[in-house]
Amino acid sequence: VIAHELRTPLTVLMGYVQLLQRRLRTGSILEERNLRALHTILDRAQRVDNTLETLIELARIDMGAFSIITQPVNVSLVLRDVLLALRRETAHTLIFEGLEQAMVMGDEARLRRVFSSIIHNAMMYSPPSGVVTVRVKSKKDMIHILVSDEGEGIHSEQISDAFKSFSHVRTG
Repeated sequence: VIAHELRTPLTVLMGYVQLLQRRLRTGSILEERNLRALHTILDRAQRVDNTLETLIELARIDMGAFSIITQPVNVSLVLRDVLLALRRETAHTLIFEGLEQAMVMGDEARLRRVFSSIIHNAMMYSPPSGVVTVRVKSKKDMIHILVSDEGEGIHSEQISDAFKSFSHVRTG
């Protein structure tokens, strides 16, 4: 019920922004800066929607109603798609290196969300025009995904906290 109450206004907001973007592309009655403002509104609404989806999934986990749909997934392709989408919203240089095809069994939508979150965090804690590199490697029967950035890093005593839900750690 709460999710519906939160999601409905977001859906309406995103729908109207997308409608205005389409109208403006054809008639172009607004200046470029206004188009950028609409893009920012839509981006922020989508981020709130993604956060809401994460909260819903955490609630499902707590209730024991969480399910994962596993299928063969090329994580290299998913990572390239995530990087492509993130390039539209940043001045960072986003680089992909490594295997063109790295197949795993997984839930593609959830992998995409996790990769997007990790790469977004790397961007957020890097200098504004820094480089974020995503590498995909194979070692024995494992796929390794490494994300590196030019940020200060996490204090060693806080590394375990970085993987707790809703925790924030100091950098540097």
